[in-house]
Amino acid sequence: MKPVFAAIAFGLHLMASAGMPTDSIIWTKPTVRGKVITTGSEIHYAGDLDAVVAKSIVSLIGQQTFDTLIIQSAGGDQVAARKIGTAVFDHQMTVVVSGQCSSSCARYIFVAAKRKLIEPDSFVMFSEHQSYHDYVQGIVQLSEKRGMPGVARLSDRETAMLIAGEKWVELETKYFTKIGVDMRITSFGYLPGRPVSHWLMTGKRMAEFGVLNVTLPENYGTQEYCDKMKLAGFVRFDAQCL
Repeated sequence: MKPVFAAIAFGLHLMASAGMPTDSIIWTKPTVRGKVITTGSEIHYAGDLDAVVAKSIVSLIGQQTFDTLIIQSAGGDQVAARKIGTAVFDHQMTVVVSGQCSSSCARYIFVAAKRKLIEPDSFVMFSEHQSYHDYVQGIVQLSEKRGMPGVARLSDRETAMLIAGEKWVELETKYFTKIGVDMRITSFGYLPGRPVSHWLMTGKRMAEFGVLNVTLPENYGTQEYCDKMKLAGFVRFDAQCL
């Protein structure tokens, strides 16, 4: 089996084993669920993201009495994060990052906010797993194979993989089109060969992908800022500053 297809098969196997639908891809498994609290017009959350957390936050946002989400999260379930991001976008919420907003928090929630604020000594870190990158590339290859004349038709297994993958890509494309952000931001810092790639971005760089109205600490995203955060133990040492 080719490495790319092996990655697809392995990913689908993991999702099936976890009782998840095969059209769902998990970057990180939620491990530390926090408590959702409110103060005035603010919703506060610190912890990983999962369906329970998403339901609570989305319900509160839907009350239309809150205008700000203050969050600290290393990420979690991408479907949960996307639901929160959709609610944040639909209600034009302000998102304040107090600490970190990484992985699915960065990918879906931070970028969807009407106004975004990163507090001092805080950061937004995007990430891309090699297994996910291989998954997407595998879907692309299957799609190309399906349309090539003179090539044997896809096997039932390949067809099932392609259907699941195309559904996922459609959801992703619709989401980023809706919020007006270039989806390439989610893979911009990917480094081939690394199990996981992590990166921070300057305000100027984020703006290139349509992430606007961002208030940042001084020198945010520069090598100087990143080095300070790494030495303080806030940001992992293998993170890139782009």
